[in-house]
Amino acid sequence: MISPGGKGNPWYGVRKFERGRVLKSVFFAFGVSKTIAFSFLAMIPSVGESQPVQEYRRSAENLEFPREAVRAPAFRLEAMDGSQVSLSQFRGQVVILHFWATFCAPCGPEMKSLHELQTDPNMKGLQVVTISIDALDSSVLRFLRERKLHAFIALRDRSSSLRQAYQVDALPMSYVIDASGKIRARMRGALNWQDPPVREFLKKLLEQGFFRLP
Repeated sequence: MISPGGKGNPWYGVRKFERGRVLKSVFFAFGVSKTIAFSFLAMIPSVGESQPVQEYRRSAENLEFPREAVRAPAFRLEAMDGSQVSLSQFRGQVVILHFWATFCAPCGPEMKSLHELQTDPNMKGLQVVTISIDALDSSVLRFLRERKLHAFIALRDRSSSLRQAYQVDALPMSYVIDASGKIRARMRGALNWQDPPVREFLKKLLEQGFFRLP
């Protein structure tokens, strides 16, 4: 189980801190620059903003930070190409672990966004690992082939054990794991990984290897 334990919600959620005070302190404690922190805060406008801004708002609300750094549950699964993939093989890299399904409407655009992220030369050291909860391999393979999504690693959680270990209760759902194998952020719901603040967040992880905890 990935919950750090203790009383209450183990995650810092943006939606609980509308004015950004707690989010700001979390960013600064983790060593994120003021420029990046306030870029994220700018994604949380007041009610009544334009539709594009509201989309940013919903995107930001999906981002949560763990109150304590916890090690990501280990796994070893068979990839869609037949190879064996384990989390430990990505030690030293920043990993986006993305749970999705072909029947999940918002998953399609996000998978494209993740594919673009994986092929971005400015994101060297980042590995995207997608984990489908579909019942059939054929559904996943057809989805990936039709959309030409080939850059990232594609797995299927055939036994449901991995989604249980990561407490996946929504789709899509993603975890950002740092170079030391610890969870640094969680996204419940869709996220545009090309948003500038999101990219800056990832670049900071890639530069540091890990966040400085409070």
